[in-house]
Amino acid sequence: MSILDSWLCTKPIAHRGLHPEALPENSLGAFENAIEHGYPIELDVRTIGDGSVVVFHDSKLSRVSGLDGYVSTLEPEKLGDVHLFGTDYTIPTFEKVLEIVNGRVPILIEIKNEDKIGGLEKAVAEMLNSYMGDYAVQSFNPYSLGYFATAMPHVMRGQLSTFFKKEELSG
Repeated sequence: MSILDSWLCTKPIAHRGLHPEALPENSLGAFENAIEHGYPIELDVRTIGDGSVVVFHDSKLSRVSGLDGYVSTLEPEKLGDVHLFGTDYTIPTFEKVLEIVNGRVPILIEIKNEDKIGGLEKAVAEMLNSYMGDYAVQSFNPYSLGYFATAMPHVMRGQLSTFFKKEELSG
């Protein structure tokens, strides 16, 4: 099958889930809502303090939770303390999202890595090795995609683009 015939080009994709106001972006509720409507899900993954993979877009907590600090410094036991947009929803782990989605719709996974390549990519790849649903990965960081090209060459990858001004990517 060509890329043009795949789910990536034939269906609308729910960006960070299907999230009306009551269901925040990148929340389990937004993902369930997308599944109920039959939409593939785009989501963002990054690591927290112990190297666990969570689903969260921003590097900072403030926009989504009103809290100061960075997602990368959180510990797993604190995830339940970060409420998304004033709701009862909290930051989900990538593992929990895979369990919930369970192949019911495809997933487009954005790798959010502005740091050294390897830890996040390896953790995501290990979880995806046993995942039975359809998925693809994308990133602004070409080195993240290079990791997947080597470790999982069968996985569809997409290069996102932007102007990198002050950020430096490391391979």
